[in-house]
Amino acid sequence: MMNIYQVEPNKWVSNVLIEAITGLTERRIKEYRMYAWQEGIHFKHASPKGTNGTTAKLMYNRIEIDRFFDNNKRVS
Repeated sequence: MMNIYQVEPNKWVSNVLIEAITGLTERRIKEYRMYAWQEGIHFKHASPKGTNGTTAKLMYNRIEIDRFFDNNKRVS
């Protein structure tokens, strides 16, 4: 017998999952990060050591990103 699990992603997700959720490419996500999204709200650098430098892994807030697109009339 096969078990089926439905999993809802966390609030903060990796770039692989945010691409799958939004359908945006890696390049487009980078452009939003540089020009439209705010660090600490839409994305952040995360590290197990607590450092948040540019070498830390990028995590994305899927809820705030959805809200961003809901509130913007013009989406590229």
